[in-house]
Amino acid sequence: MSSFGGSPRTQEIGFEDATAIRVLWLYWPVSRTRQLFRDVPLDTLVSVSEDADQWEGLELHPISFE
Repeated sequence: MSSFGGSPRTQEIGFEDATAIRVLWLYWPVSRTRQLFRDVPLDTLVSVSEDADQWEGLELHPISFE
């Protein structure tokens, strides 16, 4: 067990100088489920669930360290 983000359940993926994500395939190894999402926006935090038909956009809120 860890804390403070030692084992986050998030994945950050960089696409360098891509201009669009037309198709995004996800594979869930335990259930062997494959998902297809189309037209996922760049520079956006998205949440996907193994049983979902669609991705969900998440809001980012700025943090001030003043």
